[in-house]
Amino acid sequence: MSLPEPVATMPLPTAAAPPEHRGDAQAAAARAQVTVRTLHDITELRVASALLDQIWGADDGAPQVDPRLMVALSEAGGYLAGADDGHGLIAAAVAFPRHPTGLHSHIVGVLPSSSNRGVGTALKLHQRSWCLDRGIPSVTWTFDPLVARNAHLNLTRLGATVEKYLVDVYGPMNDALNRDDPSDRLLVRWDLVAPGGGELDVLGSEPFVDLNGEVPVAMDLAGMSGPTRLLVSVPPDIESLRRTNPEAARQWRVVVRDALSSALNAGWVVRGFDRTGHYVLEGRR
Repeated sequence: MSLPEPVATMPLPTAAAPPEHRGDAQAAAARAQVTVRTLHDITELRVASALLDQIWGADDGAPQVDPRLMVALSEAGGYLAGADDGHGLIAAAVAFPRHPTGLHSHIVGVLPSSSNRGVGTALKLHQRSWCLDRGIPSVTWTFDPLVARNAHLNLTRLGATVEKYLVDVYGPMNDALNRDDPSDRLLVRWDLVAPGGGELDVLGSEPFVDLNGEVPVAMDLAGMSGPTRLLVSVPPDIESLRRTNPEAARQWRVVVRDALSSALNAGWVVRGFDRTGHYVLEGRR
C-alpha cells in the first residue's frame, strides 16, 4: 500500500507590523496620557466646537468653527480630531483638504491647563499618521510668530518650514488671545514623508532682533557686514505681555514683522527656533 502524497502547507500569515508613523502617534499620545481619535458625530463635534471657543475666549457669540461646518468637512474628507484624557476632550483639531493633494490645518487648540504635557504634539502626530494612511504628503497651517512655544513645536520638534510672512491675514479678531493685535501669521508647510526638525547650534549667529528688557531692538539688515546666520528674538510669553504691557507687545509685533518679512523677502530662510527664544535664519549676503 502506497503512502499518500504529502500535502503542501502554507505558512500561517503573521500580522504585519503597523507603519512607523502610527507607532509615533501612539507613543506621543501615551506620553501625554491622552487618547487621540477622529470625531464624526454631531454631538461630539458640538463638544469640540465649544472646547475651541473656551480655549480662544470668544465672547461675540460666533464659534471658532461651527459644528455644522465640521460635519460638512468630515463628509468632504477633512480631518477632525480630539484628545481625551479619560474625563473628556481637552484638545481638538480641524483641517480641510487642500488642492490638489494636501491638508490645511485650520485650528488646533489645547486647554491651557494641559498645554505643557505634549498634547499638541500628540495631536499633530496623529494628524500626520492620518494623512500618511491616505497618501497625503504634506500639511500647511499658520501660527502667530510671537508665540514662542508654538514656534518651537512647529519648527523645531515637527520640522515644518516657513513659506511666507502674512500681515494681518485674518483682519481684526475678537477672541481673548488675539484682541487688539494684528493677526500676523507665519505660513508653514510640514513634509510628512521626510520631516526635519531638531535643535540648532546658534554659536556664531548675529542678533537681528534682540531683547532689551521688555522692548525689542532691531538691527539694520542692510548695514550688516555679511553674516550667514541671524537670530530674531521673540518674548518668552507674548500672551502675558499683552495683558501686562500692551504697548510693549505692540512694539514686538511691529519689530518682528519688519525683521522676518524683510529677511524672507531678501532670500533668508528660517531654519528653526531655538530653546532660548530665537528664530534662526540662514542665508548669504
